Amino acid sequence: MPNLIKIKNQNLLLSDSKANFKNLYIMIDFEFLYKAVYELIINALKFSKKNSDIIIILDCKDNDTLISIINDPIKNDKGIVGIPLEYENLIFEPFFRLDSHVFEEYDTLDYGLGLTKVEKILEKIDAVVSFFNIKELTDVSKDPITKVTFSISIKCVK
Repeated sequence: MPNLIKIKNQNLLLSDSKANFKNLYIMIDFEFLYKAVYELIINALKFSKKNSDIIIILDCKDNDTLISIINDPIKNDKGIVGIPLEYENLIFEPFFRLDSHVFEEYDTLDYGLGLTKVEKILEKIDAVVSFFNIKELTDVSKDPITKVTFSISIKCVK
C-alpha cells in the first residue's frame, strides 16, 4: 500500500480506537473483509486529488461496526465531483463506470468491476456497503467541499 499512496502523494488517516469498541466483536471472514476494504481504499486513492487525505473511520453505532472511507474526489471527465444520486444504484453494477480514466500506475484492471466485487463480497459475509456524498464545511471562508464516503456496516456480537 505505501507505493500506491506515493503515486499521488496522498495520506491514509485512520481514526483512533474508541471506548465503545470494548467487548464488541464481529464474526466474519477477515480475508474477505480485507479484500473489500482494500478495494475501496484503492478506489479512493485513484479517484482522489493529488496531495489529499483518505480518511478511514472505525465506529460502532447501535449493534453495527462501521468502516467509512472518505476521499476528496477529482472531477470526472464530465466535470462532476462526487457520485450523483441518480447513479446510486448503478455504481455497483458490473462494468458501470462514472469516469473513463485508466489508472495504469495502480496495476488494476479498470473495467468497472471493483465496486461490484466489494458489494458481492460483503453480501456473502452478511455486511452492507453504501455510499454518500458529504459536504465539508470546516473552513467557513471557502465554499463547501464535496467528499465521497463509502461505508461498510457489519453486525456486532456482544
